[in-house]
Amino acid sequence: MNNMEVCSHQSKVLVWSTVGSGGHTLQQRQLRWQCQSCGCLLMNAISHNQARPNTPSVDIGLLTRFLESGQQHVQSIVDNKALRAKWKVEQKEKYAEYLETPEWQEKRRLVIERARGICEGCRVRHASQVHHLTYENIGDEFLWQLVAVCRICHERYHEIG
Repeated sequence: MNNMEVCSHQSKVLVWSTVGSGGHTLQQRQLRWQCQSCGCLLMNAISHNQARPNTPSVDIGLLTRFLESGQQHVQSIVDNKALRAKWKVEQKEKYAEYLETPEWQEKRRLVIERARGICEGCRVRHASQVHHLTYENIGDEFLWQLVAVCRICHERYHEIG
């Protein structure tokens, strides 16, 4: 999680923080920004030459409050991921239904006809499929947003993508 996305407050100060837990890991000091409103530490370390003799250490109280509230934030991220996953499944189902419609079948026919039945990916094999260059206008595509391709080129494109 990038703390820049978490914190939008303006009140930030440079602080020294310690990285590493002792044990097998060496502890190192890092110069980082800490928000004075919510307590978060921004992810990127700052060059040590930016420090001043009076640069304070991280405010542990603020950081603790941030970490405790972060558990709620993490849960909201998990919830949003679950919602996005559900939305993706629904969109795939709608897309599969659309590919069965007479409107799609006619667009598909026109695109393959425009390519004279030859794959626009390799110009060697027979075009048996139609690929969307964008999914922005599903159901209302412009024909120039569609290309005729063979199965091999279509699979190759989606493996790369």
